[in-house]
This record gives sequence, C-alpha cells and structure tokens, in this order.
Amino acid sequence: MAKVGQDIFQAKGIDRSLFCAQCCYNLKTRPIIGRCPECGSSYDARGSCRRGILEDQIIHWPVGDFFLTLITAAISAVMIVVAIMKSAYWYFVWGVPMLLMACLLARGTYVKTRQSVRTIRLLRQAARSEDDAD
Repeated sequence: MAKVGQDIFQAKGIDRSLFCAQCCYNLKTRPIIGRCPECGSSYDARGSCRRGILEDQIIHWPVGDFFLTLITAAISAVMIVVAIMKSAYWYFVWGVPMLLMACLLARGTYVKTRQSVRTIRLLRQAARSEDDAD
C-alpha cells in the first residue's frame, strides 16, 4: 500500500468499541492499523471493523473431546492394570500408546476450552461497553 493510503488509515482511527483478542483491551480511538498498547499484538481493522485478531468467533464447547479423553484414559488404564496383574505383554503394547493419546486429547481439550472461555469473556466485555455507550 502506498504511503498516502497508510496515512489515511492511520489518521482515521477506530470509532467504536473493539477489543484486542489477546488481552481484551479496548481499541476505540486507536489507529485502524497498529499494535495493541496493552499486549503488543498487531491488529488490522481496515475494511470492516472485525478483521484479523478482531474477527468474531463461534463458541464451541469441546464436550465430545472431553468424553473421548475420558474413555481413552479409562480403557488405557484398564489395559495397563490387566497387563500388570496377568503379565500380559500385549496389553502394554496397546495400553501405553493409548495412555499417551489420552494425554494429547486432554491437552487439546484444555486448549479448546480455554479459547472458548476467552471468547465468552471478550463478548461479555464488548456487550457491557456497548451498553455503557448507549
């Protein structure tokens, strides 16, 4: 983009309450293109006021992932206990990798849940600020 175009975007500023997706800082009156002064994340609000890190997100609770994690962990724990009690080598061969898979599933479920909570917090804060502006 030409220097003139960048100057126009920088001079205009964001005219409504928009929040940084990383730290929930209100970017109102900030330049349309820039960095969040709170956390340093770059943002770009050109075109529409919801682009880049400002994009709306659909909230998905990872319920299926949670149950899959529980089932995988339970089956792998049973297989390892059976392997110890009966000295069955093949239960170890399948039980240990399943336990590792359960750990990876648990980590993924945690990350998805944390992102959903952040999104809900951001949406509530935006709704509160819009209510205050009215």
